[in-house]
Amino acid sequence: MIGGANANSNFVQALYQLLFIRTASAGEVTGWTNALQSNALTPQGVAFAFLSSSEYRGIVVTGYYNSLLHRPPNQAESNVWVNSGLDEFRIRVGIETSAEFFANG
Repeated sequence: MIGGANANSNFVQALYQLLFIRTASAGEVTGWTNALQSNALTPQGVAFAFLSSSEYRGIVVTGYYNSLLHRPPNQAESNVWVNSGLDEFRIRVGIETSAEFFANG
C-alpha cells in the first residue's frame, strides 16, 4: 500500500507502479528501502536504477513497437533494443527509421 508511514517504502512502491506498471514484492520494497535508509543510495540513484533497468527498458521498447509498428516485439527484437545501451530517444529513432516503420507505421 502506498501511503504508509515509511516515505522510502512509499517512494519505492510508487516507482514500481509508475515505471514497471506492477506492484512490488515485499522483498523488492525491503531491498530498496534498506538501501535508502542506510544511505547506500539516494532517491535519485534508486530512480536512475529503475530507469536503467532491463525491465523498464523492455516496457519502453514494447510501447514503441505497439504504438509505432502496431505489434509487440518478439523476444529477440526486444533484447536487441534493451541491451543496446541506447537511450529512449535513440531507440525510438531507430524504430522510426526502420523499413518496417515506413512500410507499416
